[in-house]
Amino acid sequence: MRNNKYFLISFCAVCGAIAIAFIVNVLFKIKTEGIFSAEWSAGDALNYVGAMAGSISTFVLSLVAFWQNEKLKEMENNNYIATNSCMVLIDEVQIKPKASIPVNYELHTEQILQEIDNNEVCPSGYSVEINLKKISESMQATPSLIYVSDCTLFVGNSKKTLESALWLKNVREGYTRAAILESGIAFNCNLLVSKRNQERFEKDIKSENNRLTIETQFEIITDKNVMTKCKCRAYCNYQNNNGVITWKSDKPMVFFYGHELKKNDEISVL
Repeated sequence: MRNNKYFLISFCAVCGAIAIAFIVNVLFKIKTEGIFSAEWSAGDALNYVGAMAGSISTFVLSLVAFWQNEKLKEMENNNYIATNSCMVLIDEVQIKPKASIPVNYELHTEQILQEIDNNEVCPSGYSVEINLKKISESMQATPSLIYVSDCTLFVGNSKKTLESALWLKNVREGYTRAAILESGIAFNCNLLVSKRNQERFEKDIKSENNRLTIETQFEIITDKNVMTKCKCRAYCNYQNNNGVITWKSDKPMVFFYGHELKKNDEISVL
């Protein structure tokens, strides 16, 4: 495709040079009086045509060099993004089974997710910590900022019976700073649950026989300003550590949605 474009430009340049030579030759045949009268020799015509042809050739070569430079810049940019991006998996989810009522969301630095059909003014909030691990430890970049656009939670028992289901969306824009751990990263979020679902949700997450399925849509920004969009899904088993409910993932997976290089003024941190 690119070779065809080069051929077309070269062909047009040659046709243009021939057309200019023809037009100049016709103009030499016109005799005028006054300041516009001129007697150009054949050498003058050839020099003029040669100069025009050289200019056109220089323009074409400059255009080709510009395209090659843009291609090289694109390749370097793609290589930078690929080198400094990061993919993660959900390692475990910790849920505090005691509800609170968050107020003044602007003071909270964690991600705040609310049920899609929850229109309550003061819904109940559950503090959740999500631990993530990088797919490859050889990746140079470190995830530093997290944004969760939506999250889905399913709680059910080993017989595949679904007890609770929550579909949540982020109520605001902005990234949360991730805590960098020895084995990965962690960040906090607050789940806003309606009063009608609160009692059942608490009961289900306290049940040792239940399993948790979580699916989250992430935007992860590394310390190199490379943002990765992905969806993480995990099937987790119940654990209770001193009253803190922990769901340990045994089948984590991630779906890739694309990379992007972010500018500093495009990143809003809570």
